[in-house]
Amino acid sequence: MTDVFFSYSSIDRDSVRPIRDALAAQGFDVFWDQAVPAAVDWDTWIREHLAKSKCAIVFWSRNSIKSDNVRHEAAVAKQQGKLIPVLLESLGADAFPMGLYSVQCANLAEYSGNSSHPEWQKLQQEVEAKLMPPWARRKADGLEAQLVAERARREAAEHRDQTLQDQIATEARTQQDLKRERDRALSEVGALKAQLDEAARARAELDSRAVSLSQNRSDAELLQKALQAKDEEHSRLKYAHNQLQESSNRLAAALESSQRELTVLRRQRHSGLHDQHFGLPTFGFTNNPQHSISMSRGSALRMMLVSLIFTAAL
Repeated sequence: MTDVFFSYSSIDRDSVRPIRDALAAQGFDVFWDQAVPAAVDWDTWIREHLAKSKCAIVFWSRNSIKSDNVRHEAAVAKQQGKLIPVLLESLGADAFPMGLYSVQCANLAEYSGNSSHPEWQKLQQEVEAKLMPPWARRKADGLEAQLVAERARREAAEHRDQTLQDQIATEARTQQDLKRERDRALSEVGALKAQLDEAARARAELDSRAVSLSQNRSDAELLQKALQAKDEEHSRLKYAHNQLQESSNRLAAALESSQRELTVLRRQRHSGLHDQHFGLPTFGFTNNPQHSISMSRGSALRMMLVSLIFTAAL
């Protein structure tokens, strides 16, 4: 039984050959317009292979869309549920035969035999799906569903793992940030402690200075009081000095007056006025005029001096 039936224009044979070779290399039995056996009707032969094949690949190009045979084979394949359309070049919707454009096509216009070409992989998957029996398809669908579910679980687990890794990394960064904050805080605490110690030392110095200033203030108050006492004593001494100065002035005046009197007396003595007296007592001395005058003058002076000194002392 033929696996794959090729329907194409003979003009595009060179473009179809790489696709045929790639499928044959993977073990698929490909019917692609071999020579018709002798004594066999071509139309009957083609219909038999198309009916026996599990899928029919129709290659669309500007050449094949004009071929009645290709369009007819495509219509039969679509009716039998075997149609797999392939584009050998880009075509618009108006170029396709009626009723055949709605089927999704694999675009192999740029295919050059590369097995990783996405459109080639798409064609390969469609061929494998067509060749698979219904029970195998159901089993494959079940396995595919399990694979999808397992993939979803794996992706969810990977997402959770990635989320946990992100959380761990975030937590590690947070811990590093907290550690840096703690170290910075400890450094600030150490600096503040040093400042507090310095402030305490400064406070102790200020307290010591305050005590010293207080002591100095007490000493100053004592000195102030002593100065006030000295000022009072000075005032008293100044007052006594003034009093003595006044007494001295009076004594000087008295001495000057006495000198004048003595001068007068001397003059009188020389002029022969020996019998004049000052009216002062002789205090028991002889009536000798010379003694009397001399004693009277000395007594008067002594009495005046005693009187002045007594007055100053008061």
